[in-house]
Amino acid sequence: MLLPRLGPSLGPGLRRFLHTVKPHAVDSEINPASLSSDLSLVDTYRSHPCFNLSSLVESKLGKNLHLLSGHPIHTVSYLIQKYFKTAHLERMRQALSADESINKADICVKCFDRLSPIVTKFQNFDNLLFPLDHISRNPTDTYYLDDTHMLRCHTTAHQSQIIPTLSHRELALIVGDVYRRDTIDHCHYPVFHQLDAVRLFDQRPDMSDDGYIVQDLKEALDGMIRYLFSDSVKIRWVDAYFPFTHPSFEMEIFVNGNWLEILGCGVIHPLILSQTGCKYRRGWAFGIGLERITMSLFNIPDIRLFWSEDPRFKSQFVPEKVTPFKPFSNQPSCFKDISFWIHDSYQSNDLFEIIRQETNEMAEAVTLIDTFRHPVTQRESHCYRIHYRSMHSTLTNEQVDELQNNLRQQIVEKLKVELR
Repeated sequence: MLLPRLGPSLGPGLRRFLHTVKPHAVDSEINPASLSSDLSLVDTYRSHPCFNLSSLVESKLGKNLHLLSGHPIHTVSYLIQKYFKTAHLERMRQALSADESINKADICVKCFDRLSPIVTKFQNFDNLLFPLDHISRNPTDTYYLDDTHMLRCHTTAHQSQIIPTLSHRELALIVGDVYRRDTIDHCHYPVFHQLDAVRLFDQRPDMSDDGYIVQDLKEALDGMIRYLFSDSVKIRWVDAYFPFTHPSFEMEIFVNGNWLEILGCGVIHPLILSQTGCKYRRGWAFGIGLERITMSLFNIPDIRLFWSEDPRFKSQFVPEKVTPFKPFSNQPSCFKDISFWIHDSYQSNDLFEIIRQETNEMAEAVTLIDTFRHPVTQRESHCYRIHYRSMHSTLTNEQVDELQNNLRQQIVEKLKVELR
């Protein structure tokens, strides 16, 4: 969730990038086209050996679903912003009312929702205290442009450039698209959207421990979830670990008969505040994935639907209103299995990238159903089941066979494995 003060060791390119950040009000008019201007820079990295963006991921750059009025992702982002601008802002004003030196008009919410998804490893990992051996740094988990630049894994990557600009009268919201290589199922996709928030406090005697900060954080998030769902929603808190907050928590809500992890949060790590020039301040931060909460609110069963251009999907929604999704297609699924011998450098996320790309997103889910180790050679094989389903039309056996045959060829060629 958070990042350090810009130092002389940063290159001029990164400093120029950070100086371009400009906050705007929640209500400001947004032009999505303006976001794509620096995305043309992707082409300048394409020949670098670390470049690992698929054409599918590239096609999503600049789409910015969180800015498309009427889209469910935009609606949930809008409602969260509205909650913090109204109900939570009033809580802030009441808490600060005893300080006569503060003009209530200065107590406000800043929203940053047009920041470029191209960041540096320094921003995304180092400033957030990620260990050097953390798995998320691996190219099997993250999209790299070169050995320094990448697509952000979380909107938290921008917090260090924003923290120094905040007073204790302001709360910042950061919204945007984020990118992670991941498994294939109904709720995971390599591109999704995240909303981060950060609030700082001036150090006071009653903040000798984290109790005041944690209480304020949990009250804010409790109010947000009840605003989105209902006053009767069941909430529970689970202790967690994040390198950039301590203590850290996850919030879970009870929906559709199950507890669902909905967000991560915590007290901002003192080292991060110190590195951003805020050594004598305290604060909290949280991050929430918009797809997960939107799927719950709108009853959307498959994360792929968020990218649909089908008018049967898009016409169901109106701006700034939660409308339950009505399925327009109930196409049957079919599955095909593929088995191959793996090698030491094999990574399952590489397989998932190929499957997404080569099946034109017709793969609904991929599961590992069997592993086998040869008793003599000690070679290991994996067998995966690929569930095919189109969201818009019925797939014929011939179409699925064609997809599967092509996929087998691509897996052998790109992963250097041997089919069984």
